[in-house]
Amino acid sequence: MAASPFGKLSLREAIVDLLGALVPGIMFFFASFITLLWPTRVIVHELIRFDPLTRDGIIFLLEVGRVFRSELTVLFLITCYVIGHLFFRFDPKTPDQKSFDLIQRNFDCDARKNWCVRKEEDGSTDNQFPYRYLREYLEYRGLPHLAKLVPWYGSKPETHKKRTKTFINMLKIRILFFFPDRYAELAKNEAHIRLMSSFWYVLRSLKRVSFVAIGFVLVAVLLSLIINKTFPFEHLLPLVFAIGLLIAILLVQYNVEKFFHYMRVREIIFVLETALTASKEKKVILDDLEIGLEPK
Repeated sequence: MAASPFGKLSLREAIVDLLGALVPGIMFFFASFITLLWPTRVIVHELIRFDPLTRDGIIFLLEVGRVFRSELTVLFLITCYVIGHLFFRFDPKTPDQKSFDLIQRNFDCDARKNWCVRKEEDGSTDNQFPYRYLREYLEYRGLPHLAKLVPWYGSKPETHKKRTKTFINMLKIRILFFFPDRYAELAKNEAHIRLMSSFWYVLRSLKRVSFVAIGFVLVAVLLSLIINKTFPFEHLLPLVFAIGLLIAILLVQYNVEKFFHYMRVREIIFVLETALTASKEKKVILDDLEIGLEPK
């Protein structure tokens, strides 16, 4: 008997979910380790000089790590998965808002007035997914066949109650049910968005880790001034290292924000186009949906 496509898809989604949670967790731990390694070594060195008993505690911790190496490895992987899963489940709305705030600076007047996210009269922006002015944006882009699938108008407040993630999710479910072999591209797009969202949150946390690393070096400098009464110029290098990593993290986060919002917009277009194309073979995909509405 042939394997069910649902079984294959479930396995694929399980792998994506595992990697989507485990990869950000491992990334966060290793990046934190690299960020804190040198500053921690500096402050530990000064603490040992300040309090010799600290050496015994460090030796004890190293011995525990050697004896329970396998157990600590398993604990490390579990911890990475749990923390990575938290990053994975954070709402993409925040990085999406940051991304839109960044890219809209380069919009001309025409693009700003016709984008799927627009400033309201009170100066606020509604960046909730799926976007308020999605239908108007699709019409502006010359995609009226997709615009007719969207049951709300940004300019018609009475239709805003129909704007919900459930609408997009229902289309995904129906595509998955009737055409599971064609759902792979949608699953990949969603996985990429979730992974980039997790990565953005990892970077935001690493910024705080960088501040901790800088604080470690400054404390080490202070301890050296107290103990030796001289400024420890040798600590300037790890301080520059920590600041350099902070700048690198900020640059990477900036680059993620340059494209993240475009990824979310593209995902909606993929879902709508796939649903419309699939409906030509299975009309039930678009049944019971308030589509094809025309302005009153």
